[in-house]
Amino acid sequence: MGCGVSVTRREEQLDRVEKGLDGRTLAWFGIRGSDASSLLGLPSFRDSFAVAAPIGASRLDSDVTLEEMTGVRLDLDSHEIDEDGSDAAAELRRLLMGRLNRRSALVNYRPYHFTSNIGFALRDRTLALGMFKDRQSAFEYKPWVETELEREGVQTIPWRYVADEFRHDAIRYLDAGPVVLRVSRSSGGAGVYLVKDADELERTWPGGSDHLVAVGPFIEDALPINIGAVVFSPELVALHPASIQLIGLPDCTTRPFGYCGNDFRAFAALDESVVAAVESSTLQVGRWLGSHGYRGAFGVDFLLKEGILYFAEVNPRLQGSTAVAAAMATRAGEPDLLLDHLASLLGIPPSRCMSLSDWNTSLDLQAQIVVHNNLALKVSRRPSSALLSPALAGFDLQLLTSPEVAVDPGAIVARLVTDERVTATGFDSTPAAKAAVAVLLSAYRAVDAPKLGD
Repeated sequence: MGCGVSVTRREEQLDRVEKGLDGRTLAWFGIRGSDASSLLGLPSFRDSFAVAAPIGASRLDSDVTLEEMTGVRLDLDSHEIDEDGSDAAAELRRLLMGRLNRRSALVNYRPYHFTSNIGFALRDRTLALGMFKDRQSAFEYKPWVETELEREGVQTIPWRYVADEFRHDAIRYLDAGPVVLRVSRSSGGAGVYLVKDADELERTWPGGSDHLVAVGPFIEDALPINIGAVVFSPELVALHPASIQLIGLPDCTTRPFGYCGNDFRAFAALDESVVAAVESSTLQVGRWLGSHGYRGAFGVDFLLKEGILYFAEVNPRLQGSTAVAAAMATRAGEPDLLLDHLASLLGIPPSRCMSLSDWNTSLDLQAQIVVHNNLALKVSRRPSSALLSPALAGFDLQLLTSPEVAVDPGAIVARLVTDERVTATGFDSTPAAKAAVAVLLSAYRAVDAPKLGD
């Protein structure tokens, strides 16, 4: 750099990662293409493949999604690319392999058999960055993770693990009040159920391939907290911004514990003792992950109740909060979580390990509301001016579908990003946020509904 030109930590880390790729072209595969937008600062990043939401960057050689190939946006909390036997999924795989059939590197939102197998098939030319899917899968199995962390002294929710064959025994747990049922592998609030009586328990019991269900107390009025971080080694864990998580907003999801977004500004308003506790517990979880061979990005969900911080779950992957947190870090000239994730997989150390207080004071903090299709029917966006409503002033609309794409029940319609705080408890939203969500949903109609007024 010339005299007088300052270089941000982000620029330094981008340069180190670019050199670490050693001339390889970089490809992304994830559930959303747009999650990789922060990697556009790398000249080597040339190809994006995803289930939904293309990046929309003209400089990419490929920006391919199943969404555009099929004309349908899928529910990302229930769709599994590894189980998708459609012709479109096969074509996506063929296109991805075509781009990787050269000296390249592949980074994922999370490990998949879909991409792990490609990495083995092309290992003479493709550097598959990330853990082998079957190894990473162990960290998705909640009973093992919780049991191990409890032994490490982490305050966990007091789950009881009940075999399908003994589910009638779980009725006695209702004596102390409502309970939560949870399958052993879940994402985005799917597979989690609130049960208030014995009949409901029998009707709702989810079962699953492992014939095991976690039964826990319903911790009412607890504050849901989420954080992202990156494991570089068993001794080195880099923290990234934390947020109050939005859960089960009825205008945004039909799932009682469905994921609805993050409020980073609301987290920064918490007492310093809470911020310190979240930081300490996250580092403890990260070091445990690292000691068992985990590398790369992860997230942790906590519940705060009457001064007690409960570990709720670990997400051994990138998260729904990643893109917004990455955009905030990028604007501040700091390495974001996805860039650090890539660095860790290349063996490059972090440029700086920031505390949560550092992040809270360094960023222009934002919040996001993730809105899902709550109808039992596919919907599509009206080609109208509804989205010009004053109610949306101050909100940046992201992940919008084109009018030609049908949105499956439960799938994301869009997300609203704002500089303002949107929640007090994680289970509520401000009047302005509610009004914005209502206007957004009014811009969609059932696919087979009359088109009058469009």
